[in-house]
Amino acid sequence: MLSNYPMDAITCFGVDVTWWGGSRNNRASRRETIVAIRLDDEPTISIETIDLSPTPNPESADNEEPNFDRDGRHLVNALLQTVDRITGKNDRVLIALDAPLESAHRPNQPPRRKAVAKGVAMGSVRRECENALSHYATTLPENVRKLWNGDLKIQAGSPIPPRITSVLARLQESGYEIVRNDKHQPMRGVIEIFPSEALWALGTLGHYPGLTSKKVRAYKSKKDRVMSTEEALGIAARPLLGFSRMLVGCGRIDSSIVTSWISQLAGHAVTCSRHKETALVHKGKGFDDPIDSGIAALTCVAYALGHHHLFGDGTDGAIIGPGLL
Repeated sequence: MLSNYPMDAITCFGVDVTWWGGSRNNRASRRETIVAIRLDDEPTISIETIDLSPTPNPESADNEEPNFDRDGRHLVNALLQTVDRITGKNDRVLIALDAPLESAHRPNQPPRRKAVAKGVAMGSVRRECENALSHYATTLPENVRKLWNGDLKIQAGSPIPPRITSVLARLQESGYEIVRNDKHQPMRGVIEIFPSEALWALGTLGHYPGLTSKKVRAYKSKKDRVMSTEEALGIAARPLLGFSRMLVGCGRIDSSIVTSWISQLAGHAVTCSRHKETALVHKGKGFDDPIDSGIAALTCVAYALGHHHLFGDGTDGAIIGPGLL
């Protein structure tokens, strides 16, 4: 149960958005997971995997073109259908996307490309929000920096990938607003998050007692890629457990509810990546995508409850993460 909860419910979504709609050579990479958590007197979670394979882009050979779901229509339609299915008429709806959403105009900057030849500069640069995050990380106590900063991967967000721009435009056409600061709290909002920052933030706040950064991030590690079901469930749940300590600690959500969310997310990741014959679980897109979407959704919950932080002044993107830094 939620304590001191407002009359109208909030539904929080999380999606790990593929920049290019997945690979032409790997079907598993074309999946996107939509995680929806509805906060009311009886909180619920919904987990749905969509396949982008039916939406190939005939122009995908072009280095600047997405491979599937070129204009984001397939993903946004699935998102909005889920909103219609599970939310109440007066719900506040928040969508957290694991992708850079906005950047300032940079004259003469080339568009985002899938790849460039060896020796050719990609042309991508860090935005103000990413620089703000990087600077803050250097101000932490030395012992915290040693434990958590090494695995904080900050990818340059400018220019914005074309599919992300299309997804955002479609959401805006449907009444959603980008959250750029804490002053404006839209009823239909989209926030930018990224899992590496979320796990780093929770780590610096002490929400992974007894665990190293490497242990928390093992779900993405290229080591030990084949696991038993039991091992995989533990690895999948590990990065999510920091949210349990944080959300329960802020006094708003019962531990049993968060534990159930984490169990369902970990189970979904294992189901999506378990071999039908051997029952062994293989790391890869099918395994880490539900976890990253879960991190996005739980970060969205933290934002909805006012237990979050924000990097950026809103002029060049804004990154939202869990916990009060």
